[in-house]
Amino acid sequence: MATYTSRVVHTPGLGEDPDNFVFAFVYRLADKSVYQPSDVNAPQNGGEWPGPVTLHTLAAGGRDVYRAYYTEINSDYGSYTLTLDLEGWDDGDYIIETRELYKDPADPQNIQVESPPLETLEISVEGEEVQEGDLSITIDSSPMQSLIAYIKRDVDGRYYKSIDLGNEFSEVDLQRAPYSERHPFAHSFNDVAGNNTSRLDISLDDFQDGSYTLTVHAVVPAELPAGTLDRRAGLPYHFHVLDGRLERGVLFGTVGISHDTGEPGNLRYVGDNGAPISGATVYVIPTDDYTSGVYANAVGTTLTDTAGNWVNSIPAQAGNQYTVVFHLPGQYGPDTKIINV
Repeated sequence: MATYTSRVVHTPGLGEDPDNFVFAFVYRLADKSVYQPSDVNAPQNGGEWPGPVTLHTLAAGGRDVYRAYYTEINSDYGSYTLTLDLEGWDDGDYIIETRELYKDPADPQNIQVESPPLETLEISVEGEEVQEGDLSITIDSSPMQSLIAYIKRDVDGRYYKSIDLGNEFSEVDLQRAPYSERHPFAHSFNDVAGNNTSRLDISLDDFQDGSYTLTVHAVVPAELPAGTLDRRAGLPYHFHVLDGRLERGVLFGTVGISHDTGEPGNLRYVGDNGAPISGATVYVIPTDDYTSGVYANAVGTTLTDTAGNWVNSIPAQAGNQYTVVFHLPGQYGPDTKIINV
């Protein structure tokens, strides 16, 4: 049986709470069909594609038949997995959109509240198998809108650059560099015929292991003054590479470290008065490789949000000790905390 397992790191204990759940809507991009598990309590048992569905026009209860529920891994704190049976799936691209669901047990109308997407993952299926390895990003955009992406290697801040006969990571100041200098770092989206969709495909063969940040921008004409940066479009996308492949689904031998690692809120970044600190960079560094003020050996980085929580979890090898560094230059830190994974 062809299966695919998706994994997310989220607030622990939802698998034991009868009123809170982690689930996913799964979309088939070719015809906008939404996956309907044959048993919403056991989505791994297979399902069907009933056809195009406009979910936002359905009441919360009406969407329940399209929810594929994650199962919490009790031995891996805060980790949830969803296994999908790919038998009968057409070749093409699919979106797994993960959300949290809350059901109010005290409300006689059984009010259901869905969170915004916690994670949106695109997968490509061929021959009932997920084709993993390269990075593929699909965006719905306005007609005639040209999009580009910049890809930053988090460990050293270098950007992915096209050169003669290949690619490399180099330093560039995107805020100040003129168009001619930042142009080799801009990777163009291609239009998908028949709609307003743009797609970017990047081979990860030249990427070293670690975390990366991709930002999408709308193209600014070359005649604008030097230092004019292309307009940002949407939120940054963070991804992790191992052995030249995009890490998706279950990361064998790894643990997703987040602000809830150890216990809920254990690694939130807060000030002495308990107020959350947002916008700080979080580095996860093997303790054996850590030197104060040096972050080059980080296995991954992320930022803190307005609650002091981590924007993304960071995969780290189980069985090791790590030093977590928090730093908001000129305001807070660097502060450190040691954890055992």
